[in-house]
Amino acid sequence: MKITFIGSRGIPANYGGFETFVEEIAVGLQKKEGFDIFVIGDKFQKKQLKAIECYKGVNIKYSKYSKAQQTIRFYLDSLFMSWNSDIIYCCGVGNAFFLFFVSLFQKKYVTNPDGIGWERLKWSRIGKKILKLMFYLTSKYSPYIVSDSKGVEDVFFKQFNRKKNITTIEYGAHISKEEFSLIDQENILIKYKINASKYHL
Repeated sequence: MKITFIGSRGIPANYGGFETFVEEIAVGLQKKEGFDIFVIGDKFQKKQLKAIECYKGVNIKYSKYSKAQQTIRFYLDSLFMSWNSDIIYCCGVGNAFFLFFVSLFQKKYVTNPDGIGWERLKWSRIGKKILKLMFYLTSKYSPYIVSDSKGVEDVFFKQFNRKKNITTIEYGAHISKEEFSLIDQENILIKYKINASKYHL
């Protein structure tokens, strides 16, 4: 089965949450028999990684566009590059305007939406409206939605009336087997000038 991950900047992860998620899942799936895994990165990742074509058994391709600077083109190009996959797993709602094609051709397409961007201060009023429209279109046309938080799933359920083929799988973490004594813990807090119980992970 061929699965292609799109919407991240690519792997190995050196940017953020989507990239780390894609690396973990893609590498894990590639180790299982019967899976052929691809990840599509952006043009800056290609330059930074000297255009490597394979990472821990995962096939890597690159869009000719930048996710940060040419977002819509990056997502659309990635969609075309992954079109012959059995499953297309998209990080983010960047393909929202093109999901009717996915629906029309009955592709197995999963959207993993990011946070509720239209409520963030960094976006202009127009930017917020566009982001909300993209969530709306995703709710109507994405065959499957996998949220990484219950809060995002609730937004799709309550604001966009999406009730079918949607679920939440929260991110996990590697558990360290290393144990620290109370003295070690206190020394770490002192070293980084952090007060006990006054920080978030």
